[in-house]
Amino acid sequence: MRESTASAPYPTAYVAQLLPTINDEAALLRRIVAASPTARAPSSDPCNHASVLDLLDALLGAAQPALGFFFAHPTQRLSHALFYLADEAAAAITWLAQRPMCETEPPLLGEYPACCERIQGTIREWRLAIQLELVAREIDEQPPETLH
Repeated sequence: MRESTASAPYPTAYVAQLLPTINDEAALLRRIVAASPTARAPSSDPCNHASVLDLLDALLGAAQPALGFFFAHPTQRLSHALFYLADEAAAAITWLAQRPMCETEPPLLGEYPACCERIQGTIREWRLAIQLELVAREIDEQPPETLH
């Protein structure tokens, strides 16, 4: 039996909370970054912590309705789009994890890497939930062959 979160069917309540959990952790990262003295300084670098967090927010915003639709109507094409979004979100978090806010004051200093790790783990669970749904519905995970 599928559980529903805001009209989108999810296989379990846990799966329904994957993206909201990432959103909550991303909000914590944003607070940590905002508390850093260097975060308040103007930067000419377009790739900074705030812009990567903005990218993550956009990826999660795109993934939320797509993930709900996928669990209602799973297709191979939609699974590939969701895998792409998960991979891009993972890349954003990897970038953040590799560039900790060293000048942030404790206790936020210790929370930054832990928060990145929790998001990375939840993204892996997001991908696993899609893979399990594909297996449960017997949908081939590989892209269809192109005829020439």
